[in-house]
Amino acid sequence: MVIEYTSKYDEEIKDLLIELQEYIVSIDKEKYNIITSNFREEYLKKLRKK
Repeated sequence: MVIEYTSKYDEEIKDLLIELQEYIVSIDKEKYNIITSNFREEYLKKLRKK
């Protein structure tokens, strides 16, 4: 089932993106990936612009 995106899902999406990024950081042996303190808000803004 596909659910149409609305802004009411913003927080859930942010949570999932953070979980994914945390996982990526945890498996990155070279430590190329990091999470900044403003990642949660800034990343979603970037996605919306695209």
